[in-house]
Amino acid sequence: MVTTKIRYATKNPAYVKNLSAPDYRYVEFQKRGPLGAVLHSIGTPQPSAEIIANNFDDPNAKESVHMILQPDGLCLQLSPLNYRMWHVGGDANQTHLGIEMSEPDSIAYDKDNGYALIIKNHEKAKEHVVATYWHAVSLFADLCTAYGWDPLEDGIILSHRECHARGIGSNHGDPEHLWEGLGTGFTMDSFRADVAKEMKEPDTEEEMDHLLEMVKRILDEQNKELMDNDCGAWSEDARQWAIELGIIAGIEVDTEGKTNYAWQMPITREQLVTMLYRFAKKL
Repeated sequence: MVTTKIRYATKNPAYVKNLSAPDYRYVEFQKRGPLGAVLHSIGTPQPSAEIIANNFDDPNAKESVHMILQPDGLCLQLSPLNYRMWHVGGDANQTHLGIEMSEPDSIAYDKDNGYALIIKNHEKAKEHVVATYWHAVSLFADLCTAYGWDPLEDGIILSHRECHARGIGSNHGDPEHLWEGLGTGFTMDSFRADVAKEMKEPDTEEEMDHLLEMVKRILDEQNKELMDNDCGAWSEDARQWAIELGIIAGIEVDTEGKTNYAWQMPITREQLVTMLYRFAKKL
């Protein structure tokens, strides 16, 4: 089972840009959320998710990811899942989460030979990679369930290598390079199939609680980003009309006395009938 811990990389430039949302790409991702997820392998012999997270939590970092997974199932979440992060070097940053897997310290990369993989201890390296693969299957199954994704639908789950082949990512070969180099037999097709198998009804109450907790956390994160006065100019007349008639009352008043109407938030049936009732009383 995957254990997810919040460890936001608040110094990362991508994280900082999401706070100011300087252009439509960040605004769109935050309001819409992800449409899929990319599986990565970090590309350096570092098994610790915490150390990798420390490297990302740097104002000079050039890349960023949403989550880092290590072989014991610990998953560090480096940003809200509706933040646009810089993990794949292409258009997939606009649509997909970036999930990074740590790599065993029993390998190395030969930078003088095209960064060819050097295996120092095959058994130890394979043990790390196999364990991380199966935890990634579990994590992706949870994400697919939470977002309503079909893992077998084209383009929902991709590797960094596949993103490059589609022209939506930079030239990387992960994570397949590691699976192939260690002779694991894993492929992205097998990964997607294993995720689909994992998405069966949870077998135990503990698994169900874990899944519900993750779904609630994702929804809470996304709703927090919508609880503000962001809105389009096209709706200004309608919004002012609703405020003046008392149909919309807002959810809170800030320290400066400005009402937060949370224009982008979805509404419940209870809220809908309340607004209709207020309108009817004005007739």
